[in-house]
Amino acid sequence: LTITPHIAKGNQLGLDIKMTRSDFRFEEGVTGKPPDLLTSDVTTKVTVPDGTTIILGGLEKIDQAKGGGKIPLLGDIPLIGGLFRNIRNFSEQSRLYVFVKAHILRPGEEVPGESDIEVVSAKNRATFEKYEKEMQEYEDWPGIKSKPMDPLKVLETE
Repeated sequence: LTITPHIAKGNQLGLDIKMTRSDFRFEEGVTGKPPDLLTSDVTTKVTVPDGTTIILGGLEKIDQAKGGGKIPLLGDIPLIGGLFRNIRNFSEQSRLYVFVKAHILRPGEEVPGESDIEVVSAKNRATFEKYEKEMQEYEDWPGIKSKPMDPLKVLETE
């Protein structure tokens, strides 16, 4: 999400907004090749009064797959072979919505909710670093440690 704000006349905010959604497309049976990256973009410009909430949408993802299997030989028997086969259908749909509340921040003004954001950010950082540490200590084979991956600590404190 990229937002470029512009202050206009009369406590109005002009916002240039670009929202991008990226997903990997994995192909069944393909190995040794990195998955394709699929991206969708929404770009818009809006002018709103100070303090207004904007709802962005339009990025939708639909995943569908079909598959099946059978017990060798038994699944090929006419008439009763269907008892030894299975069919799988998968369908998933998701929509991405983003809520943006636009405020004009003037020098010396207190930012509402800033302390709450700092607390949540610190908790998220601690959780991320905990899982990052666990991943670095993961053993591919019992007793054999993998070489650490760079960076060892992604979120360095300043």
